[in-house]
Amino acid sequence: PAQVVNISWDQISTDSITIWWNNNKDSTTPVPPIQYYIITVYSTSNSIIFNSNTANTNITITGLPLTDTNYTITIIPVNVIGYGPSATVNGTIYYYAAIVIEFLMYK
Repeated sequence: PAQVVNISWDQISTDSITIWWNNNKDSTTPVPPIQYYIITVYSTSNSIIFNSNTANTNITITGLPLTDTNYTITIIPVNVIGYGPSATVNGTIYYYAAIVIEFLMYK
């Protein structure tokens, strides 16, 4: 299968993202349909922190470690012939700290 295209992602919460993509279909050459996609998320130290298969063109990933903020995600399409080329996207998750302001009143 051809490499996936138009990879996007949205941050859902401080430890969750949703990723979606499109198939890159070549209409001139008949190719068996994609059976599933292999999704792998790597930390900045290149450790695999998430690995899953999905038949959909999107996936929500939860439980990302709060110790990392930069991730590399690869998506590999698979059909009966075998593996297609991987597509990679890099992204950053932002954490928002709550700021507590204390007002002291003096008499």
